[in-house]
Amino acid sequence: SRGADAEANQAFRAAFRELFLERIAVLWNADAKGDKVIDFITREVPPGFDARLMGSQNIKGTGLDFVYRWLSMDRVRTAIERMQSNPSARREVLTFFLSYSDFGLIDLREALAAVRAAKEQGGAGWAEHANLIDGAIRRLEALDKEKTAALVVTGKTGVGTKVLLRIEQFVDHMDSVRRTRWAKIVMDDLFAMRIGHGQAALLLREIVGRQKGGWLAKDLAKWVEKRRAWLESRRKKPKKAEAAAPPGAPATEQG
Repeated sequence: SRGADAEANQAFRAAFRELFLERIAVLWNADAKGDKVIDFITREVPPGFDARLMGSQNIKGTGLDFVYRWLSMDRVRTAIERMQSNPSARREVLTFFLSYSDFGLIDLREALAAVRAAKEQGGAGWAEHANLIDGAIRRLEALDKEKTAALVVTGKTGVGTKVLLRIEQFVDHMDSVRRTRWAKIVMDDLFAMRIGHGQAALLLREIVGRQKGGWLAKDLAKWVEKRRAWLESRRKKPKKAEAAAPPGAPATEQG
């Protein structure tokens, strides 16, 4: 009957809609870093399944640092290959691991595994680099803990953040002037060779990242954290001892 067909169609539509929505996972935090994006994707996709990513090419959103993670993977893997295949490059690569400041969690762990393998391998070829190997392992292990701890669950933007985003729209022109000034300072320092190209790229990336929005909430959070630390230090600071009596002053009677 027509009634049964309509009921069946309605049930089919509801089931199809529910199945379709289950396939969509939205990363609400537009300020999530690349490691968080990758972690979010891997947690949403079951093992052995393929997934279609939409919006990952958007460099104005979460895609900016997401792209840099893949660039970092390529750079670190190239360095690992050089270290393993070219003995004369070992010192240079280990020094690179000690100073590289744009590790992602994936390439960081690959570098750590490679350095640990070099230490276990030992031999005369690695003995001269023992101090560099130990230093690289300590640094990479510390970075691994730091980046793993930073993988927090991302959720929808809170009410307070939404209010700050609205306020930010009215004052962003002032931050734009500040961003321009910061960019000029970075370029001047680069031209004067006070910083290298890698450091300049990181600093300019932070400046460009502020254009995406959300800088007011970040700056406010940093200010609150500094204020809290200052108040905590004031609370723990011992009170000054009472000033000693000037010479010749009568002593206070006891009892």
